[in-house]
Amino acid sequence: MAKLSAHGRELLRTSRERNIDPEARTIVNGQDLGKTLTTWERETRSYRSDGHIMLKVDVRFSGDRIYPEGRLHSYGWKLYKKLKKDATVTIEDLAKKWVATIEAGNSSWKVEYKSLAL
Repeated sequence: MAKLSAHGRELLRTSRERNIDPEARTIVNGQDLGKTLTTWERETRSYRSDGHIMLKVDVRFSGDRIYPEGRLHSYGWKLYKKLKKDATVTIEDLAKKWVATIEAGNSSWKVEYKSLAL
């Protein structure tokens, strides 16, 4: 698991949530693995000043006898992408473009936090 504070300051945090039909089937490589194990999922991305984009996934597992309402679980922060040192676009430019796309209503993502620099 990655340490979020080790990757510079946060420029932008975005997230999206989705509800999953509890009767949905999980299919991998054409093979049906049965009913899905989760009923809700949230994906969060943090754009860091050092060029790293960190990802965290939170889920709610389907209810059972012990946890009838389901159990929440977070998989923690992981490295999603990293800008190259010699990239022509900066992380600030990438974050500004992404904020503009979200605010225009062209995305299912929401802005959770954005720095004053954006």
